[in-house]
Amino acid sequence: MSPLDEALRREITPGANVIDVGAGMAEYHTWLVNHVRHLTLVDAHWPYLEEQRRRLREANNVEFIHGEAPSILAQFSGFSPWAKTHLTGSASQRYDMCLGSDFIEHLELGQARLTVELMKQLASKVVLFVPEGHHPQMNDFFKMGGDHWQTHRSEWRQGDLERLGFAVEM
Repeated sequence: MSPLDEALRREITPGANVIDVGAGMAEYHTWLVNHVRHLTLVDAHWPYLEEQRRRLREANNVEFIHGEAPSILAQFSGFSPWAKTHLTGSASQRYDMCLGSDFIEHLELGQARLTVELMKQLASKVVLFVPEGHHPQMNDFFKMGGDHWQTHRSEWRQGDLERLGFAVEM
């Protein structure tokens, strides 16, 4: 079992309402869908969502949302970048957990920070899995035309995540 799988099993509350941002091609969704009440998968690359839809076709508790994470999360959290206002407290927390696995490094640093803040508004718990340091990547490992979405645009160190309020496990 991978460290990611171990952490998910430890952090997921059975019956939780979970959103996975930058869901991609993660294989853990087949396990997750059987342990949560509802799973929302968000990804900017439609072919990834289509493949997840195929893999999870028997599940009736999955929602697939196509779009770029900052925009989708802003809509869900009630954040208005134009009015500079957002909902606070439990009114904005639609999910028990917001998951981002190997995702924020694909965003420019400022966009990644905004996305993490929106994730915090949306869920009572945010779990990120991020490669530490510089890991150049420009190609779609899955060969599904997602080169643009697979490019690493930011790098992260333990201190970066701690400054955003995360307890970091290595």
